[in-house]
Amino acid sequence: GPIPDTLGKLTKLRFLRLNNNTLSGSIPLLLTNITALQVLDLSNNHLSGPVPDTGSFSLFTPISFANNLNLCGQVTGKPCPGSPPFSPPPPFVPPTPVSPPEENSPTAAIAGGVAAGAALLFAAPAVGFAYWRRRKPQEFFFDVPAEEDPEVHFGQLKRFSLRELQVATDTFSNKNILGRGGFGKVYKGRLADGTLVAVKRLKEDRTPGGELQFQTEVEMISMAVHRNLLRLRGFCMTPTERLLVYPYMANGSV
Repeated sequence: GPIPDTLGKLTKLRFLRLNNNTLSGSIPLLLTNITALQVLDLSNNHLSGPVPDTGSFSLFTPISFANNLNLCGQVTGKPCPGSPPFSPPPPFVPPTPVSPPEENSPTAAIAGGVAAGAALLFAAPAVGFAYWRRRKPQEFFFDVPAEEDPEVHFGQLKRFSLRELQVATDTFSNKNILGRGGFGKVYKGRLADGTLVAVKRLKEDRTPGGELQFQTEVEMISMAVHRNLLRLRGFCMTPTERLLVYPYMANGSV
C-alpha cells in the first residue's frame, strides 16, 4: 500500500524507516513537513514518482531511496517525465601548477634565506626555554620589596633582598642543597662579592603573628654566642619568605 499522508503530521519524528515493506505509490509531500527528521529509509520498495527535494528531504542522499525503480528526481539521478534533463556538472579544471623558482636563482636564495631565518628566529627561544626548564627546578618566588619593612634592623645583621639570595643560590637550585629538615632546607650560596654562605630557607608559616615571631627568633639567634654556633650573618623577610644567612662551613651544619 501507499505511505500514509498522516505521517506528515508527526513533526517531531526523528527516525522514519519504511524499508522492505513493498510500499507503492508516490512519496507524500507532507513528509517534508517533518522538520526534526534525521534518518529516512524508504529503500527496497515499489515507490514511484518524483522524490521531494524541499524541507527535510533536501538533506537526504540516494541511499534513502535505493531500489525503488520508478522513483525519479535529482536525488535519484533520473529525470522525471516531462522535466528538463539535469544539467551536467561543470568539467573539472585542474589548477594551474605554479612553477617553483629555480634553485640557483636569486629569488630562490632569498626565499630560502628568509624561511631559514624565520625558522631559526622562532626555534631558538623555544629550544633555549626548554633547556632552561630542564635545568631549573619548578619553584616560584614572590618578592615584594615595597612591602618589606625598612625599619626592621637587628644590630650588625644585614637584611638581604630575596633577589640577592636567589642569585646567590642559583634560584634555590636542588644541586645547592646542603641539608633539609622539619624547619626547611639549607642551600649553599655565593654572594656578589664571592663570599660563600649557607642560606636556611624556612618553611612557609602563615600563622597569625608569624612575622613578629620570626623577628624575635632572628634577634635571639643574633645574640647567641657559642663556639659551636655559627654567627648569623643576615636574614631576608618578605610576605612569603623567611630566610636566614650564615657563613658557609664545609662539612658543617646549621
